Amino acid sequence: MSTGRLHHIDALRGSVMLLLVPYHGLLFLQNSQEDMPGLGFSVFWLHLWRMGLFFAVSGLLAAMTLSLWGPSRQVSQRLRRIAIPLAVAMVTILPLQKLVVFFYYHLDNPGPGRPRFEYTLANIFSLQPHHLWFLSYVLAFNLAAVAFWLLMSRGTRAPAFLDSCFRRFVSSWLMIPGLAVICALPLWLGGEIEAPGDVAKSLVPLPVPFAYYGVFFVFGWMLWRSRDLLTAVEGRPISRLVVAVPSAMLAFALYARLITLPERLPIALTILFVSGVAAWATIFAVWGLFARYLPEARPWVRYLADASYWIYLVHLPVLVAFQLSLARTDMPPGARLLIATSASIAVSVVTYALLVRYTAVGNLLHGKRTRPGRIADPAPGVGFSNG
Repeated sequence: MSTGRLHHIDALRGSVMLLLVPYHGLLFLQNSQEDMPGLGFSVFWLHLWRMGLFFAVSGLLAAMTLSLWGPSRQVSQRLRRIAIPLAVAMVTILPLQKLVVFFYYHLDNPGPGRPRFEYTLANIFSLQPHHLWFLSYVLAFNLAAVAFWLLMSRGTRAPAFLDSCFRRFVSSWLMIPGLAVICALPLWLGGEIEAPGDVAKSLVPLPVPFAYYGVFFVFGWMLWRSRDLLTAVEGRPISRLVVAVPSAMLAFALYARLITLPERLPIALTILFVSGVAAWATIFAVWGLFARYLPEARPWVRYLADASYWIYLVHLPVLVAFQLSLARTDMPPGARLLIATSASIAVSVVTYALLVRYTAVGNLLHGKRTRPGRIADPAPGVGFSNG
């Protein structure tokens, strides 16, 4: 696999990160019980595949960098690029988000009889990572993968056997339904009927979502080891989209009890299987579309991919402030969503350009970037996942 093939992965990773902003905007409207056509399906469908795709790409990049760097540098880089930003964000960004919510809470509850909030350290700071949960999971997956790689490298035949099984699986028409079944099992055993919503009560990953998202990470990891099979993942994106959309609609109809199944069919397993088909078909369709239309390096794509990690970290306090401010107006939900998400991305990109890209913060998040007109950077990486 040539380095050039990574340009569409770079764009894919950055785009999925940027998608968090409108997704959280939609989720805000849903939690506020807004009446907007298609709101429930949009949140359900994005939740099906968005993070799964991110973990699959993370697994692929983790396997790639391990093969390039070795385990020592891999662990060191992951601790630097993931653990440190996570720790800093936990004591800066998340408290800021809470303060924004509390500010509007007091505006909406004026007067001497209003409910009080105590501005204590315990109320403002906590170990619950909220939207930063992804970082704790991807760090745990990376460390576990390095440990497993070291174990399997001790002269056993297990890696070759696993690679052989994976190659047969990916080359088979059973790939998507098989992945749907594998993903359904931990959810079903954990009593879930959709992709996990409650993923982190602390920085320690929960067993059910860890097992579920681990399937996506392992798939990406194994795909790098058999990267000549990327065409099996990236091929026929339109055909897979044709499968993905009706599957997602059926899964939502089942989940929302809009249609009734025969009594002999287990409702939970049916929902999970159809949802899994929709999730993986969408992932392969999106992946294939990026491979088809963004195969080469483009400066603006690289810039947004670099900025996406910062946007992921800081967007939520900004988005919440815009959403809560606009909620006090008579604007329709769709207009509020468009303004809030656009403004949040704009603020995040501007702060990235002014405060992050050529600073120590940017060096921590994605490596050193050289200002235009100076000596060029070394060969481009893929954000925090590839140095």
